[in-house]
Amino acid sequence: MSFVLVVNIRIKPESVDVFMKQLNENAAAARKEPGCRQFDVLVDPKDRTKVMLYEVYNDEAAFEEHQKG
Repeated sequence: MSFVLVVNIRIKPESVDVFMKQLNENAAAARKEPGCRQFDVLVDPKDRTKVMLYEVYNDEAAFEEHQKG
């Protein structure tokens, strides 16, 4: 069974560019982790301050490993 997370984030408008750069770097690194099956960063097309992460890991242990990084 997979371990799935859905995370909703609201970013301060003045921080969107810096935050998104860091978030995309983090997502790219997470996708390379052995237990990560999927890590999507979804941005509301009408409001760039609303972001959703959809993460899928092999199991909870894989997610815990991700949290250590």
